[in-house]
Amino acid sequence: MSARIVHAAFGLAALVLAVAAAAGPAPRLAVEGAHVRAAPPGAPVLAGYLTLRNTGGGPTVITGASSPDFDRVEIHRTTVRDGVARMEPVPRLEIAPGAAVRLEPGGMHLMLIGPRRKLRPGDRVRLTLRLGDGTERTLELPVRRMGGGAMHMHGGRSPGAHGR
Repeated sequence: MSARIVHAAFGLAALVLAVAAAAGPAPRLAVEGAHVRAAPPGAPVLAGYLTLRNTGGGPTVITGASSPDFDRVEIHRTTVRDGVARMEPVPRLEIAPGAAVRLEPGGMHLMLIGPRRKLRPGDRVRLTLRLGDGTERTLELPVRRMGGGAMHMHGGRSPGAHGR
């Protein structure tokens, strides 16, 4: 093999490594405790909860979500202004390396709008998270009964009750 070819091969390998290093470490996303809270039959909106943990070396950005089981999926944040709780969309969720974000009752959560089928405890919902790097992460969330503790009242509320 000629010295020129060997030199070109090393040069190409160095370029590939430099581009990969400049792009930063690939995001890694661990998902914990994912579930959808069961709602009364006919409820127009359900809620989903999970913890997203960034196990990578760079930031992970969630830019949206979708599900074949719902017309729309949005990430919302509960805020209280002048004693009134409101739901506000979160269009972009950035998770720092080593950090975790909890989507839970009373805080950020998934708004699952317009169920396309009846969902009962034990059913599974397919959910796809869109990441800022153009990749997607598909999850299956079990549907669980509402337990004790804080109630998150999305099931059966009118869309106007979400602060829109």
